Amino acid sequence: MQSDDQFPEEAEQRAKDISNVHYEVAVTVSDDPSEEVFSCSTTIHFLSASASTWVDCDAVNVEQAVLNGSPLPHDAFRNFRIFCEDCRTGENTLEIQASFRYSRAGIGLHRTVDTDGRLYMYTNCEPFDAHRWFPCFDQPDIKGRFVLHLTAPEKWVAISNYPVHSVSSAAGRATTVFEETLPISTYLMAWCTGPFVSRHRMTATGIPLGIYVRATLEPFLDDAFIFDVTEQGLVYYTELFGRPLPCPKYDQVLCPEFNSGAMENLGCVTFRDELCVFKGKKTDAQKDMMMEFILHEMAHMWFGDEVTLRQWKDLWLNESSADLFEKLSQEAISPESHVWATFANGRKSWGLADDQLPSSHPIADVAKPVSRALENFDGISYAKGGAALRQLIAFIGYPSFISGLRSYFARYACSNASLEEYLHEMEIASGRTLREWAHAWLETQGMNTIVAEVGETGGNVSSLSLRQSHGAGDDLLRPHVIRVGAYSMNGEGVLERLHQEEATLSVSSPTTVLAGFNSRPVPDLLLVNDDDLTYGKIRLDPHSLETVRTHLSALADPLARATCWGILWDMVRDGELTAGTYIACIVEHAPEETVMAVLEGTRGLLGKAKTALTRYAAESNRFAYREHLTAQARRIMLSSREGSDSQYLWARSFISLAESKDELELLQHLLDGSVEITGLLLDQVVRWDIIFALASHGMCEPELLNAEALRDTTDQGQRNLITAKALQPSREAKEEAWRNATASTNASLYERIAWLEGFQRWDQKELLSPYVTQYCTFVEELWTGTWSAVEARELTRLAFPLHVTDAASLAELEKLLEGDLPDPAVRILRDSIDEMHRVIRANACDAAGTPG
Repeated sequence: MQSDDQFPEEAEQRAKDISNVHYEVAVTVSDDPSEEVFSCSTTIHFLSASASTWVDCDAVNVEQAVLNGSPLPHDAFRNFRIFCEDCRTGENTLEIQASFRYSRAGIGLHRTVDTDGRLYMYTNCEPFDAHRWFPCFDQPDIKGRFVLHLTAPEKWVAISNYPVHSVSSAAGRATTVFEETLPISTYLMAWCTGPFVSRHRMTATGIPLGIYVRATLEPFLDDAFIFDVTEQGLVYYTELFGRPLPCPKYDQVLCPEFNSGAMENLGCVTFRDELCVFKGKKTDAQKDMMMEFILHEMAHMWFGDEVTLRQWKDLWLNESSADLFEKLSQEAISPESHVWATFANGRKSWGLADDQLPSSHPIADVAKPVSRALENFDGISYAKGGAALRQLIAFIGYPSFISGLRSYFARYACSNASLEEYLHEMEIASGRTLREWAHAWLETQGMNTIVAEVGETGGNVSSLSLRQSHGAGDDLLRPHVIRVGAYSMNGEGVLERLHQEEATLSVSSPTTVLAGFNSRPVPDLLLVNDDDLTYGKIRLDPHSLETVRTHLSALADPLARATCWGILWDMVRDGELTAGTYIACIVEHAPEETVMAVLEGTRGLLGKAKTALTRYAAESNRFAYREHLTAQARRIMLSSREGSDSQYLWARSFISLAESKDELELLQHLLDGSVEITGLLLDQVVRWDIIFALASHGMCEPELLNAEALRDTTDQGQRNLITAKALQPSREAKEEAWRNATASTNASLYERIAWLEGFQRWDQKELLSPYVTQYCTFVEELWTGTWSAVEARELTRLAFPLHVTDAASLAELEKLLEGDLPDPAVRILRDSIDEMHRVIRANACDAAGTPG
């Protein structure tokens, strides 16, 4: 694999040399899917303080490059760069005619053909992929103004960052010229084209809004919901930040085969359409998720787009801030969402998990090549960073935080800033010195464990202290602003908060005393990190832990419940609580959960229950646990309020775990319509759930699969068909899945992922064991062949044989680390092997019935 990496020292020097950049980019694309390349003509005007520089360019061919009227030599284009060795001091003009390749991996200019034959394309450039569709100074601190000329089929829609300036047509093609942008970073330059269907609305303040979706998903588009959230978000952020939207219009484009959830291109936000358009029941949790996506990307218009972090290493602050602002705005717009409860049990668990991997790193990491910076777009940059900013608010106060934020925007508008400059504005606003705080929270990795130590005399608290330690074995202490709540059961069977204290844990001593609890009755639950203000491993005293185990659902406060659920889950992963105990808590308490977002999704309670069963439970116990869990899921499916989210979510849980003859026959009858469950919407999502369950047990004939695919002719339906084929418990099915996922073809990354999602079945170890050796060979090919970096990363991770945990397989995988793989591959492998060891420890803990 050839590398086009960029190193911090050279990027820093280029940023000093180059300024006042203006791009005029003319792109011509075709509706012929057999064409592999497109043409791009780029003119760059810039000021240079150096005689030499380069532009980044991942072109198939550079036909011509002319600097200040003089053609550059042919060898000026090499190693993904066009070198300019004779720049003038001052104004320069570089003209480049080049051809670029359409992408199937979701980077650069991605192109896909939908199932109805319509072709769509869009750019995706974060953090270092703009030069895959046009030549540019591809780094965040060399901002430029852009004018885009896009030539495409006349009937296609064209969308970019700024409004359309003019359109001219000839011979069935239209050239759309867009207005010049304000200065933005190259990774934020974006455009989309194709036969998109559009919806439009004008806000009360005169901002044009647009939503674009492909034709096959138009029937499922809830544009009213998206528009309503968008309008409310714009009002909230304009007031919060004290600044208007930094672009003249706001378009949201729902894109097929999008790699991430969304991308914050200024005025042209792109989303993974499947996360915003639902072909089945739209639950409250899914609405909340859509709202989070919309508000997250919108926050970037100010934080990230108008003011952009200077270096790759600081881009985490974009994501952490957007994570924080999405919660603040959603809490204001939709308080019934209980967003902090969802964060405590869900997204935060992502950060905690990533922070315990070998690849754990400080939130604000040291400067690295851009390829390494990309690896740090993880749960630490997003969730832990967001939690750390919440600690910052607790530390300096919300008014000071907002005041500092507004000063930051005013000072650095349309330019770049650093973490240090951001913190400086917070120091001025609050009057507090943040250097030690920033070092402890942002520049060190890992987390503290905080434990309550309770003394009791005659039924009353005689002493209460919080002890913090550091998991890495060092003595690093952090200034946690934390609350402890005392909860006791009242006469109505509710765990009621009777007292709460806030304290800042000492950084000079591991123990902090909370004297306000002295002489009060010992509560049933002392909830450490009440209100979930801080980030770390929280552990409860034995009496409180037993209360949580037996009476968790008696907590009336959704955030308190979510905080407890998060503590239990971390204990399971650490082998401090058996998987069986956790599943028993789910069975007993999750049916009473009122915040559906806490239940739903892979990070929700039902998703974690399945992970506990299929990954962390001992194999000898899984049958009994599964019976217990599915019996409860079936009961709730049949007894919940008809048509409710609860009925729907527990039904999907039941389907995903169905295994007995009776359960699978029920699924067959539901699918063919001979049995109905009153109120349960058997939408396309649930139908595919049933197909997956039946396929994994060898109960899906080709006719059944093909018939379902005819019901769902979208590309998602086609990929679900792929997954169902790969789930079949046969050697032939696994061979086909592996071949299609790993073959060097023009298949999209999405198609490969679909094959692997079916291939990796937790209860098919015997079929998967032979692929450990094949995986090792494949990984070596991935990182030495012609695969893109994004494909190499995703396939290394998704194809890893996590469910095959025997000693011989583990030894073979660990031997891979002795080879000559590049650092990104080693990082993924180390993390995956670490999770295998965690699985083995948790299995042993559960088998013994006691913490290991």
